[in-house]
Amino acid sequence: MLQPFLPATLLFTMVNELSAGIIVLKKEAANDFYFFYLNDYAKKLYWLDPQASILGQPLSSQMIWQDPSVLERLQRAYRSSVSQSFEQLIRKDASGSDTELWYQIKTQRHDDYLVLLVEDISKRKRFEAHIHKLAFQDELTGLYNRRYFLSRTPQLLSLAKRFQWSCGLLYFDLNGFKEINDTLGHSAGDEVLKQIAWRLSKLSREQDILFRSGGDEFALFLPQTSESCALKTAQRIAQTFDESIEISGQALRPGASIGIAVLPSSEAHVDSLLERADSAMYLAKERKELEHVPIQLWTPG
Repeated sequence: MLQPFLPATLLFTMVNELSAGIIVLKKEAANDFYFFYLNDYAKKLYWLDPQASILGQPLSSQMIWQDPSVLERLQRAYRSSVSQSFEQLIRKDASGSDTELWYQIKTQRHDDYLVLLVEDISKRKRFEAHIHKLAFQDELTGLYNRRYFLSRTPQLLSLAKRFQWSCGLLYFDLNGFKEINDTLGHSAGDEVLKQIAWRLSKLSREQDILFRSGGDEFALFLPQTSESCALKTAQRIAQTFDESIEISGQALRPGASIGIAVLPSSEAHVDSLLERADSAMYLAKERKELEHVPIQLWTPG
């Protein structure tokens, strides 16, 4: 016949050998909790000596637990008697990697206890970041790719409509890039693209989206701008093309054709911005023999 309860020693061994942290906290003061139990894996997560005991010590005695947001979540769970889960990023470990922990809080109000299940999710987070990078970052230049622009921009356009901002897109294509590839080779062409991407990244604001659309085409999305501001940005970009690029002992000075589309938030859509900026770029390209970096602002009609 099966016994209704596991022997205490067996239960203790099972909990202690789990590959997840188990922490039991007891509420004994107005604004603090005390350590009542930690299994071995929990000690490992917090870099505690397996032989050391912090039982009976207040939570605030451990530096890693002094994060106000963590303490607030514990207090909230205790007051509401509602289980909660959250994530915490903690300091770098000996290997130089950040550690991200996931907590699930179970409340036992009748005994003034909180039971915490803690898991190290660092590897999963790094894997997710790697997948995100593969999906949304251009491998050659390190800039965002067109897929990221198409994914992120609708959210920014919704924000622009809420605040009635005008949005702009600068679309530019390198002039003379094919000749660089043909005469110096594709490795030289790749280096030109990387250096141009680096220079462009220095000109974009934090809220802008600079991306490589493909080949020798780049674009800069401005979620809050005006025609005059977009033109000034294009002129600053044009100035970067006046500086030569040193490749294989040769000073190269590729040009670019820049098309600009600025639309009020009520008319701004991803497709309309791309279409009009692209049309303006091709109009600018008609002057590439006369200007090193021709700039064209899209206008209706």
